[in-house]
Amino acid sequence: MDPNVTLREIRRLVHGYVELREDAPDRYIKVNGLLFCLTESVTDLDRWLRRGGVLPQDWATSTGRA
Repeated sequence: MDPNVTLREIRRLVHGYVELREDAPDRYIKVNGLLFCLTESVTDLDRWLRRGGVLPQDWATSTGRA
């Protein structure tokens, strides 16, 4: 798993939700899909990190962990 790709996907999904119009006729279907994909991505990243995987580059600190 690439944590950088996963973090980009999480951000893309959140952005998709933020940009979704309140009056979109299929809003609830889209929200349901976004939530499912977001849950999968966050679960994957959490599992990766708990197993000792490296942080995404955007989250890495100056301690050399990238």
